[in-house]
Amino acid sequence: LLQVLAAGAVWVSSLSLVLLYIFTHFGESVLQLTYYFFRDLRIAEITSLGNGVYRVFIQSQVFTIVFAFLLFSFAVFTKDRRRLLMLSSLLVATTVLALSRSFWVGLVPSSLFLLFLLSKHLRPTLKQSARFIASGLSVMILSVALIAAVILFPLPAQDLTGSDLALTLRERTDTDDVAISSRWKLLTPMINKIVESPLTGHGFGASVTFVTDDPRVREIHPDGTWTTSSMEWGWLELWIKMGILGPIAFLYAAYEILKRLWAYRWTEQAWLGFGLMTGLVFVFATHFFSPYLNHPIGLGYLLFLVPFLPTKKPAEAHGSLSVIETIHIRPQAAAVVTSSHPR
Repeated sequence: LLQVLAAGAVWVSSLSLVLLYIFTHFGESVLQLTYYFFRDLRIAEITSLGNGVYRVFIQSQVFTIVFAFLLFSFAVFTKDRRRLLMLSSLLVATTVLALSRSFWVGLVPSSLFLLFLLSKHLRPTLKQSARFIASGLSVMILSVALIAAVILFPLPAQDLTGSDLALTLRERTDTDDVAISSRWKLLTPMINKIVESPLTGHGFGASVTFVTDDPRVREIHPDGTWTTSSMEWGWLELWIKMGILGPIAFLYAAYEILKRLWAYRWTEQAWLGFGLMTGLVFVFATHFFSPYLNHPIGLGYLLFLVPFLPTKKPAEAHGSLSVIETIHIRPQAAAVVTSSHPR
């Protein structure tokens, strides 16, 4: 499963860079064909940001971030980190290339969560912390350099410069754009829909009508009125469609999964448990602004975690003051820990 995750993450990252190269180097006929192919298959969203720069967003880039957390956690526990530097840069470059604010929102709590776990478990010295910070900065610099190298590659020739890239990134971080305004205009109709049936919800086919500033919608409906059953505010969408028990059930599932993965901290695979838990926090945090948990990607990650959950098998007690607990960590049969402690 870890090999499949790694292969998928590398594939999505490579595809993202290939699409970036195509859209920054070729003419309209190639771009139109490529755009229709990936857009009609619902694989990717390629958006012109101006200045000849494009944003490449693929929904499954979530898995590149999850794998990046695993890789970072593994790098902390291993001595040879140089071989992981380029792979980490590729994954981070994909995250930067996506220019997804939802990803940025999810990265903040999940990154803090992972740093808290690692610092509590390893208690690094000041020198070790400085070394990891330096490694992180190196990865960021290499990832930006990788994107710049793809965009500015001279064959075929194009007129982009480094200043165009910097200007585009600055404009993307502005808060006054169509995507944000449409989200805020959707919020009130969703709350009103929840108030209509807060306990039982409206079912999975429920829809909400709102006014959007999306130019694609304005081409169809000049007044911007749009009815959709796929909503950006993920947790509110769960509430609308499933009732209040829907989001509560997802939160309870997260609690149970985190509680069981926490057992990895006593094993040699502590890095694995920390990375998987951080990935779960990331998906749940990202779901605030982009619906992932009611999507095959988010549900798929929850199912992906199931084989890694430890199972506790109570053993026969030896004496009145001690109990033997055996924790079998799947899928690696060697990760078996037997601990004895007084009651």
